[in-house]
Amino acid sequence: MTNCQCVVLNTTVSQLGRQENSLLTMVLERIKVDIMRVLPMQAFVAIQRIAARHANQVAITVREAGLTPAQYNVLCILRDAGPNGLGCNAVADLMITRDPDMTRLLDKLEARELVTRARSQTDRRVVTVRITAAGSAALEQLDEPIALTHEDQFHRLDEAGLRKLIELLEAIP
Repeated sequence: MTNCQCVVLNTTVSQLGRQENSLLTMVLERIKVDIMRVLPMQAFVAIQRIAARHANQVAITVREAGLTPAQYNVLCILRDAGPNGLGCNAVADLMITRDPDMTRLLDKLEARELVTRARSQTDRRVVTVRITAAGSAALEQLDEPIALTHEDQFHRLDEAGLRKLIELLEAIP
């Protein structure tokens, strides 16, 4: 409902008798309640639709380099972790999309020599994963194409718009 429509309805409400006024007020309140139920659904669908479209564009770029989006995500996490690497559980916790079989995902990356795994000497339950030089090189080849993909995806927003978008999205619990 637009502001103009609200003004017209509010004007109409003030011109009606007491009983009709009460009925119309109830209808207007119901419309407000319905809008507050519909808007979050619309926001959810919009976020999901945009996220899926953007993720698909990134997936196409990553697949051209012979990686899955999950493998790319793991390599990015490990590059950010630095030379000390991370435990398998920490990597799993940082994934954009949870992978139900992290061991298999890491097996494939290790078979391609993109990561290494080492069991902790002090706690045998902990396995530390590190990115290799080959893994870093694979990411370096993707840095520019991924950056161009993101620039294309968000080209309609200036820096302030991007910061506001991030702020709004991070405000959602």
